[in-house]
Amino acid sequence: MGKTQKGFFKADYVILGPSRTSKTPLSMYLANKSYKVANLPLIPQVSLPKEIFDVPKEKLIGLVATPEVIQRTREKRLNSLGLGGSSSYTDLSHIKEEMDYAKDIYHKLKAKTVQIDDMSIEETAEYITRFQIGR
Repeated sequence: MGKTQKGFFKADYVILGPSRTSKTPLSMYLANKSYKVANLPLIPQVSLPKEIFDVPKEKLIGLVATPEVIQRTREKRLNSLGLGGSSSYTDLSHIKEEMDYAKDIYHKLKAKTVQIDDMSIEETAEYITRFQIGR
């Protein structure tokens, strides 16, 4: 659906979550299953597009993961890029703040949430589509 906010309204699902919660792979998987999907990274320092508040809540899916899972995923990502070491990106307290921010946004938007810690992309997609979360 691209990066424009107009895609939010055309999408079957709008996937929300902090960095490394698998928004993009999940979006691509669902798109390959013929769903129209948009995703929005949630970054506390970046204002949300005002359009997101007008998207029907049934389309909004918030991804939730424990901070420790996100931390491991971010560390692996940085290491794969040759950028190992500590940073706020992998700092557990910073990640907890990001997840708290995301949960607050999900609540404000009345988005459905999916705990992704122990689910593969395929399982998450199946959960969303089978139980018609977002529809």
